[in-house]
Amino acid sequence: MVFLLSLTYLIYCGYFLLPKYQTDVWNSTIGDVTSTTILFDDEDLSYNPIIYFEYSVGGHIYENSHLFDSQKDKVSAEEKINEYIINKNQVVVYYNPNNPSASTLEEGKIPMYLLLSRVIGYPISIFSLIIWIADIKKLKKSEFIIS
Repeated sequence: MVFLLSLTYLIYCGYFLLPKYQTDVWNSTIGDVTSTTILFDDEDLSYNPIIYFEYSVGGHIYENSHLFDSQKDKVSAEEKINEYIINKNQVVVYYNPNNPSASTLEEGKIPMYLLLSRVIGYPISIFSLIIWIADIKKLKKSEFIIS
């Protein structure tokens, strides 16, 4: 049963969820930065840079924001924001051609939970499959002895 559940989850992630985040095959456009901010996290004493932006696809204007990985100091957070700003207040926006409201500023970045689900999910599936096969063999052996 565990094998079937983990296999179902991996199929769901691999064929339905993961393609939504394969930004390396998404389209790109130029967006305008509407604002930037750096949030200080009191718990882990880090700075979280955020870029707010808007972009146009097919005549429709979309708005989004991008939270970057935490930085150790404010200067690093400012540098992170500046890495993505081009031509004054513009950024390259990667958007899902099937759902243009889904966008990001980092090409090819897959959410950590999807990566972890693969790292954890594959070994669990393989281990469950081995146990399942062993149980079937054990069941067949016991049927053979009973007969």
